[in-house]
Amino acid sequence: MKKLLFATILLSILLTSCGTEKEFIIDRFKDFPEEIDGCACYFSANKEDFIKGEYIYADTYHDHAYISINGKMMQFKLKSYTDAAEGYWVKIYTNDDYEVTVDSEEVLQKNSTWLQKGRIAVKSKGKTIIKETIYGECGC
Repeated sequence: MKKLLFATILLSILLTSCGTEKEFIIDRFKDFPEEIDGCACYFSANKEDFIKGEYIYADTYHDHAYISINGKMMQFKLKSYTDAAEGYWVKIYTNDDYEVTVDSEEVLQKNSTWLQKGRIAVKSKGKTIIKETIYGECGC
């Protein structure tokens, strides 16, 4: 019986230490970084969060993006931008620790603002990847 209990505890420890927990989390934020002034894209994890003004991503339309990771607002520099099809684009941003890929599709245009839906993937240098759906807008 003691051997079985020991084996169960050992297996538990090994499984926990094998990366089953996330190395980082993407936080929600309400205030945009001061660098965002004018045209921008800003996304939430879903429509409900967007209505509440809780975002997971914002960018300066192209040059820089901002995501809060583990409670710290991180800045990313644009690595590539692709217009994959009309109304659909992919942006890749990097910094020293992470790579962010955002792909988004226009759903609706209202004046100079475009409602968007898509996905975001954040990859750490340690190869942990967090993917989330996104909902938000791009516009001026």
